Formats: sequence, C-alpha cells, structure tokens
Amino acid sequence: MSIILDIMSAINYIPGKGVEMKLKNRLRVLRAEKEISQKDLAEEVDLSRQTINSIERGKFNPSIITALKIAGYFDVRVDEVFKLEEEE
Repeated sequence: MSIILDIMSAINYIPGKGVEMKLKNRLRVLRAEKEISQKDLAEEVDLSRQTINSIERGKFNPSIITALKIAGYFDVRVDEVFKLEEEE
C-alpha cells in the first residue's frame, strides 16, 4: 500500500479531496511501551529532547529521514507511528 505523506507542514491539503489534514503520531505511546524517556529516544535517533517533545505535541513534523529513524528504533512501519487525520 502506498501512502503519500507531506510531513513537512503541520496542516496538509490533499488536492481534489477538499479536506484539511493533520499529521498525528503515537510517539508518546510507543515510548511508554518501551519505558524510555524523551531524552533516551532523542539520543538514539540523533535529535534533541526538545525536538522529540515538539514532535509528540504535534508542533513539529519530522523529515522523512527522521520519521524512518524513529520507526526503525521502535521496529515498526512509519505509518504505525505517524498518521494523517482529518482536521477537526
């Protein structure tokens, strides 16, 4: 299945659909399951703790490379961490 994600902006517009989308994530849940801190995850994927915090809060969308690193750390697919949802 091919998933097209524009993870460079917080709100995305899908042409032809007329729906505003937002990138959501399960990062906090995945961290809790692995019992690791934001700092520990940041060190593993070569980011700052502040960046991990911003991603979790939806204030910053990671690059594709960063999203792949995060998914790889948790040994899951990118779409199991990040998901486009309709804006409420």
